[in-house]
Order: sequence, then C-alpha cells, then structure tokens
Amino acid sequence: MHVYILLVLCVCLRGVKSFPNGEVEESCQSMTPNHSEFKSQTSSSPYKVSVNSTTFTPGQTITVTLQAAENASEFQGFMLQAREVDGKTAVGRFTSINTVQSRALNCFNIENSTLSQASADKKSHFEATWEAPTNSSLV
Repeated sequence: MHVYILLVLCVCLRGVKSFPNGEVEESCQSMTPNHSEFKSQTSSSPYKVSVNSTTFTPGQTITVTLQAAENASEFQGFMLQAREVDGKTAVGRFTSINTVQSRALNCFNIENSTLSQASADKKSHFEATWEAPTNSSLV
C-alpha cells in the first residue's frame, strides 16, 4: 500500500531578520512565520521543494531538497516538516542534521520532527534526510 506524505514548507523571504537562529517552535502547528512586519506571499513560490520518493516504507530515508529557482533570490529562513496529507501534526524525523545550516526542532513532542535555519546566512540550496516512522499506521 502506498502512502503519500505532504511536505510542508515555510520559506521566509530575503528581508526577514526575525528568528535568525531558527528558534521558531511557536510555528510548529501553523507552519506560518511570526514576522508581523511582513505579509504572506500570494504569488507563486520562487523556491522548490523536491524529494527523491513520494511514498515510503517503515524506517525508509528520503532526501528532501529546498532550492531557489534560477532567477530567484537566495533565502535565509526556512522551516521543513513532513505531515500526512491533510494531517495536523508532524510525522517522521530528520536525521544526519547539518547543524551549521539547520536546527532540529521537537514539534509535537517528536524529536527532530522539524528543521529550520541555524543562522541568517543566505543560501540557494539546502538538503536534508527525513526518516519515515518505523511503527506507523501510515504504511
């Protein structure tokens, strides 16, 4: 049986300076940045999230890539979390975390369930490894 996972992405645009160290646990549920001086983007995203597999088996790892489009500016902030389609909480966890580029968050009491930026350094590419739950009713 195939299960599809929706990877939820929150990208903070170039000018955002709040939370440069990625400590954004209050955004775990909504996946919405709490930057009051900026409005949500309504146009198409200039960033792309891709995965090397859209289905998984228990314990399988999937590579997740966040990349700026060719003509897009670099990004500084991001928040990545895998959820079941129409789900309200995170599933799985991120492994092999590059602590120079990202910070692991324990959203919904799930260790390393979410990644955010570790600094305000500009980047055009970010890659992470997500591990599917080993004992999941999703599979």
